[in-house]
Amino acid sequence: MIKKVLIISFLIGSIAQANAPIPIQSSMNTDEAIIINGDAMDYDTNLNKSTVVGNARAERGVGPQKHILTAKKFDVHFKEKTEKTESSSNVGGDIEEIKAIGDAVLVKEADQLTVKADYCFYRPGEGVDAKTKDPNKIEFIECQDNVKLSKAGHYLEGDKAVININTGVYKVTSNKRVRGILKAPAKTVASPTTTPLVAAA
Repeated sequence: MIKKVLIISFLIGSIAQANAPIPIQSSMNTDEAIIINGDAMDYDTNLNKSTVVGNARAERGVGPQKHILTAKKFDVHFKEKTEKTESSSNVGGDIEEIKAIGDAVLVKEADQLTVKADYCFYRPGEGVDAKTKDPNKIEFIECQDNVKLSKAGHYLEGDKAVININTGVYKVTSNKRVRGILKAPAKTVASPTTTPLVAAA
């Protein structure tokens, strides 16, 4: 089976087979682009939604800021088209949300962050300003059910986790109690001093 690839940015969206050329406008910022691929993919014009089934994978960012979301299935919901996106997008407006269903995993290596859950909701936001308080500009992901989060040696389990992708700050909650292991800072152990041996006269 030929794996299909979906490339979506805040300016354009295009569906193409992996071995076919993908049209990308020069105004597209590759740092903001979301690259999605899977075994099978379709787009419903009535629902303004794309479904990715089998080895679904989405990645965004470059270098240390790159983060990857995988699952058995994606439901990709788009915002309604506007005059700005009408002429430049083939499959709808900007991405509103990606719902990752089944064995969802988020990885951001720069923060040593890995989150596993039954499903996750990823909302790209409109900007990457870590100081903004506008919820529409914050890039975050919310994971639910059987959540297991590890970051830089810390480990937490709960029913829900909300992660701010821009800042790396996360919050884990549970209907009962959150369980976890918090790693203490490593202590520096001084090397023992040695007394030089002096030969007897």
